[in-house]
Amino acid sequence: MRPETAARGPNAAPSSAPIVRKPTHFSKEETEALTLIYEKLIGAGKSGSASHHPSVSTAPLLHVKTKEGLERSVFRDLLHNTFNICAEDILMERIFCVFDNSSDGLVKLEEWLQGMSVFLRGTLEERIVFSFNVYDLNTDGFIVREEIFTLLRNSLVKQPQDEDPEEGVKELVELVLKKLDRDKDGKLSLKDFRESVVEEPLFLEAFGQCLPSESAAHAFLATLS
Repeated sequence: MRPETAARGPNAAPSSAPIVRKPTHFSKEETEALTLIYEKLIGAGKSGSASHHPSVSTAPLLHVKTKEGLERSVFRDLLHNTFNICAEDILMERIFCVFDNSSDGLVKLEEWLQGMSVFLRGTLEERIVFSFNVYDLNTDGFIVREEIFTLLRNSLVKQPQDEDPEEGVKELVELVLKKLDRDKDGKLSLKDFRESVVEEPLFLEAFGQCLPSESAAHAFLATLS
């Protein structure tokens, strides 16, 4: 279920406005609504009800402490249930890690707001960087053959007669590298990826869905007003 903000009431703003050090693409009202959703998601994680979106609850909001944040299970349920992202486990984990900029295993409030800003209203450049970081599995600044193979290995339908079912994946990896590797050094840099996406936007999610569809993003944004 998607979050509903109607139940907040006209005066049910957070007790203190979140301090966001970096600008986002949200208005003050949208930031407050996202903060409320964040608080309720934390409450859902604590109560063990992450499979149902907590925004429909009438329970009092929880105050967010600095050491608290969204856990993996709650975040992954949000991706699946609210944004219809049905990706492989490795992609779901990488999306979480890109949101979790501090790498402490929790998505803090500022990380939530910054991540959702890119997720829902990001510029093309912001989304390019986001997708690249998701696909850069070992975070070394490049997407190499092994990473592309890992990301694409479940994308092909395996035929019973295939002697080596992974051979088709290897061929696909080479085709992708040939197309996207602009400087022909055998790996994809952010520059390679950016130039390829600018030329052909479909490459933005070449290795699996890591962003919400336009319709899912619009539906979520509609709940913030």
